Amino acid sequence: MRHHLKPGVNQDMAFYADLSRPSDQNRFFVVDIQHNRVLAQGLCCNGRTDVLGNVRYSNTYGSKCSSRGVARVAYRYRGQFGKAYKFQGLDPTNSNMFARAVLLHAHGCIPPQPQPEPICVSEGCPTVNPAFLETLAGYTDHSPKPILLGIE
Repeated sequence: MRHHLKPGVNQDMAFYADLSRPSDQNRFFVVDIQHNRVLAQGLCCNGRTDVLGNVRYSNTYGSKCSSRGVARVAYRYRGQFGKAYKFQGLDPTNSNMFARAVLLHAHGCIPPQPQPEPICVSEGCPTVNPAFLETLAGYTDHSPKPILLGIE
């Protein structure tokens, strides 16, 4: 992600979604880049999986899969799920995020705390709990420059 930290983006903080971690564990993080520490964390669902439950990745429209890579939080809007944030994919592996409507939004199926079993899946969006989205909104809406999101 560091190679995407250019003057036009927030260089102090970033979002990171580690979809290689089980969905019942915290895997969406707000990272203080300068001090190498986690400021906030929460559960995050992923798009479609294979028969073994492993996350499938795709940049193809209609795949309902998550996309790997770094994206810029483009802007906030109100959509089907209420408050949401559009992404602009910055890598070849996620360049269609904007057109695919892969967004940061909340959904009630995401619990507020880690669970003993996997949580729901999305149609490719890194979806979070409603209260956690408000935490993320505090960072995003008050950032003087766009925040980056890295998805692995």
